[in-house]
Amino acid sequence: MLRTPGGLHGRAYYIVDGEEMGQYEFWNELVPVLGGSFPTVSIPYSPLRLLLPLFEKACYSMGIPPPLTVFELAILANDNTFSIERARRELGYVPLPSSMPEMVNFYDLEANQPQVTRINWHFIISSTIAILIIFCSCVFYQFFV
Repeated sequence: MLRTPGGLHGRAYYIVDGEEMGQYEFWNELVPVLGGSFPTVSIPYSPLRLLLPLFEKACYSMGIPPPLTVFELAILANDNTFSIERARRELGYVPLPSSMPEMVNFYDLEANQPQVTRINWHFIISSTIAILIIFCSCVFYQFFV
């Protein structure tokens, strides 16, 4: 259908499993078998959305890439699902059954993966606090001195 003149040129189609699964459902099954754990600290979206542009600007002005951008925050804050109905209707797409169980089994490498420990999270949190202090100092210096 894409090769014929007057065909379905320039259209986007989602070609995924037929089962609905958001991005967080996807990662909920994979993260544990990859040896990871989920964050235990949650930062509310609204304050982070207000402060992140300043932090991003400060990082770029110092010549370093920010650890999190406004775009990345927007992606993290939304759970996306995609419809394959157009592909079914216009291309005759018939999805195979979900391969998530096989994927989880494939990545079940717990013995070979380093475990994320509480010590690692303390390091990450401490580093984040240190970066925020440096950022606030830079912003204060840039705007008030």
